[in-house]
Amino acid sequence: MRLVEQFQPPATGCRLDTGVLAAVAKRVATAIADGSDLVIINRFGRSESEGRGLTDLITRALDADIPVLLAVPERRFAACIKFSDGMNVRLACRHEALERWWQSLTGSITRGEPNCARTFCEIGK
Repeated sequence: MRLVEQFQPPATGCRLDTGVLAAVAKRVATAIADGSDLVIINRFGRSESEGRGLTDLITRALDADIPVLLAVPERRFAACIKFSDGMNVRLACRHEALERWWQSLTGSITRGEPNCARTFCEIGK
């Protein structure tokens, strides 16, 4: 038997681990309840496109007036616009675009201020 035949073929799609999703959802819900400044959802994927996944948490954050930053694949963008009823801002996936967006929400610049995060990613952590 050849070595290659001993392994399963590579996956052709993503399998959502619902247990992990539930644990993440619980942590995000707690952060929203605690009054987070920002909610970052790494992916608006198939589940969210179909009204599942983390859509309830996105809605909860927005209802609490907490901005939500979503990474949306191009093929899911129309579904995201439909989900948000057109209430969104499309950003280029660049540091400067994120900084300008965050500044427009907070009204402040973090650069140059002592003991403050220097980048958007540090703020988001």
